[in-house]
Amino acid sequence: MKQPFFYYTYPNTLGFKVGFTTRFKGGGFNLGLNTQQSTQEVLENREFLAKILKQPYQNLVFAKQEHTDNILEVEKGGEYPAVDGFITQKQGIVLNILTADCLGILAYDPDTKIMGAFHAGWKGSAKKIVQKGLKSMIDIGAKAENIKVFINPGICKNCYEVKEDLKDFFKAEIFSYQNNKMYLDLIKENTQQILECGVLKNHITTHLECTYTSNALYSFRKEKEKAGHFSNFIFME
Repeated sequence: MKQPFFYYTYPNTLGFKVGFTTRFKGGGFNLGLNTQQSTQEVLENREFLAKILKQPYQNLVFAKQEHTDNILEVEKGGEYPAVDGFITQKQGIVLNILTADCLGILAYDPDTKIMGAFHAGWKGSAKKIVQKGLKSMIDIGAKAENIKVFINPGICKNCYEVKEDLKDFFKAEIFSYQNNKMYLDLIKENTQQILECGVLKNHITTHLECTYTSNALYSFRKEKEKAGHFSNFIFME
C-alpha cells in the first residue's frame, strides 16, 4: 500500500465486501470514540464510512471493545458494550471491529451467508477469541471447510516487543528474540487457532502490512494516546 486512501477491499469475496479503512491523504480517518478526537468528529467519520461503503448509517455495528472474548450475534446496527466479536447472517448489517495494532479478523461462509468479525490483540488471542468466534459461526450453521478468513493488518512480529510475562499465555514457538528483546507473532498464533477450527489453509488470507511501520494505518504502539482507530469491516453486498 503506497498511498493512504479511504479503504481497502479484498477481491473475489463472493458477494461479501471485506476490508479495512485507512487514513485520508494528508489527514486521518479515526473511527474510535475512546480517543482524543471529539465525539462529534468521530461520529461524522462514521457517517462518512457509511457513505463510502454505500450502506445505511443505522446498519453499522460497532463495539465498546474491552479485550474480552465475548461474541454477540447481532441483527441490527448500533454500538454494543463489552463485546469484541460479532456474528450475523443478516443481510445489510455492516460489522466493524476497530483496531490500532491488534488484529481485526473477518470471516464468512459463502454458502450459508454467515459472517463474523473479531478483535484479537494479545489478550483476545490468549482467550482464543477467534476460535470462539468461528465456533459460534459453526454453531448457527456455517461449515468450517467453507469459511473464508481474512487477517487484516496489525503490528508485525518484528515490531511487537513484549515482556516475559506473556510466556504464560502462549506457546514458545509464538515468540522470537533479537538483541535481548522478545517479540510476539499475533498472526502466527491466530492462524494456528483458525486452522484448529477446521478452516482450510488456502481459505486464510493475511494482509501483511504492519500498523507500526505504515503511514496509512493507526498504531497505538507508535502514536500512543494520539492514535485513532481504523475499521475492519465485513458485510453482504
